[in-house]
Amino acid sequence: ITLDYSKNRITEETLKLRSVLREAGAVNPNDACQRCDSDAENEAWSRSPPGTTCNDALACTHSTTCDADGDCVGILEAAACLIDGACRSNGQHDPANSCRVCSPLDSPYAWTPLGDMQQCNAGTGICCDGECRVGKECCSDVDCAPDGRCADYRCIP
Repeated sequence: ITLDYSKNRITEETLKLRSVLREAGAVNPNDACQRCDSDAENEAWSRSPPGTTCNDALACTHSTTCDADGDCVGILEAAACLIDGACRSNGQHDPANSCRVCSPLDSPYAWTPLGDMQQCNAGTGICCDGECRVGKECCSDVDCAPDGRCADYRCIP
């Protein structure tokens, strides 16, 4: 490894990153989609070629490789969703709203709303207009049958 101090530049064989000399072709230890390419850049990591194997650290993906943008991407498992950067299993309820679930066939990258009258809150309520109604709250007259009707989400005799 040689340094040319007259030009304040590192030769083609190395790359200076965070005051550490790297060999040409060295992979960034924190990101497999970055490598030392002194032909392209002498002071920063360059993108690894698309198709380079990487690890996105997600249990719900496989066959992960670097894409053209320098991101590590994989193929999502058929029975999983990837929502808010986390793996979710088919049928798993949104922790913030039990009227939404992971449904890979409907939307593998976003929560899918359950329809009205579906059970929520571990079976103690029903979904109505995208919200879980618990206890004596209702969504339709069917909830109040046979003795009443539903008005303003309450059963009225």
